[in-house]
Order: sequence, then C-alpha cells, then structure tokens
Amino acid sequence: MSNLKVLSGIAGIALMGLASSAHADEPGMGKFAPKILTTYGTSVSVGGGVVGFVDDAMRDFANVGGAWDARLVFGTRANIAVEAAYTGGAVGIDALGLDDNAALISSGAEVLGRLNFLTQEWQPYVVAGVGWRHYSIVNTDSNTSSVGEGEDLGEIPMGAGVAYRYKGLVVDARGLYRAAFNDDMIETAPREEKANLHTWQGQITAGYEF
Repeated sequence: MSNLKVLSGIAGIALMGLASSAHADEPGMGKFAPKILTTYGTSVSVGGGVVGFVDDAMRDFANVGGAWDARLVFGTRANIAVEAAYTGGAVGIDALGLDDNAALISSGAEVLGRLNFLTQEWQPYVVAGVGWRHYSIVNTDSNTSSVGEGEDLGEIPMGAGVAYRYKGLVVDARGLYRAAFNDDMIETAPREEKANLHTWQGQITAGYEF
C-alpha cells in the first residue's frame, strides 16, 4: 500500500507541472492533430517487446523473454508529461532444482516523468520514474534451487524513445533500463551474494490520443 501511495503522490506532482507547461495549440501539427479533450493531450496505449536481465549471474540461467504493458500518458501535447503504466513480463529460467519448463513471470506498476523534446507529430523524449514489481516462479512442481518462490521489489525505470502521432493514432518505440532495489530473490554461488534483478527492455506500443 505504501508503494501505491508514493506512486500516487509522484503522479499528482507531475500533473501539476504538466498543467502549467501545456500548450494550447501546436504549430506545425496541421492535419496531424485531432480534436482532443484537453489542452495538454492524453493517450492510452498497449504493446509489447523483449526484456532481459543485465546482471551476468542472471543471464547465466534466465533467457531473454517477452514483455507487455498498458500505458496512460498525460501531456502528449506538452513538453512535460507524466505516464502511469501496468507492466508485465515472462522469461524462461533454467536452474538446478527447477522443472525444465519453469518460467519467471512479473507484473508491476510504474509512474514516470517525461520530457518531450518536440510537440509535433514526431516526438522524441526521455523518461525516468519509480516503480514496483512482483516476481514469481511458475510451471514447476518443486523448487529446490537457489531461486526464491517470489519477491516484491522496487525499481527506478529510465529510458528514451520516440512517438509518432497521426489523426489520433499514437505509435511509440522506446528502450528502458530498470534498476532494481531490495532484490534478494536469487542467490549466486557460493550462496553468499544476491543476483541483481536490473533489466533492459525494448518495446513498441500503439494507442489513441484524446
């Protein structure tokens, strides 16, 4: 619950900054700009991509897997924006003491501040924020490995991308790095240290601006 309160507080602060920086109109958008409900612009999108772990110890037994998210953006027409998202992923995991088809799945939520360098149809940007994630092992009947059954941890996501908007359609491509903290789910040999659960992710989403 405390994580949700922190995320909600960050979202509220970012929205106040967004409202003060929003543009009433967008020179150069022309026919690319649909009618929207607010001056700053809002969009919803869903999509997916690939995700993997950064730490060498994790890459030894965790494969590159799939990722997905649903994202709400406040500020598609402003230089300062805020995002709120549900995120998820699944990677195959090959560790002694787990079944052959075992997988590590995750689900979480994050709030990010976003700096849009342009507000026309092409929109490069950078993002950074805070998130929460839950990991769990599935598809195994027993677990005698060094991998725990599950864990909740915090993340600091950051990255860059570019969005394209055309008559309400929004397509977004981005790369993300998520630094994890309080991550002690997986022990590395000789069982003295914990593997870092930092991840990288590349994804494409599509949605609608209103």
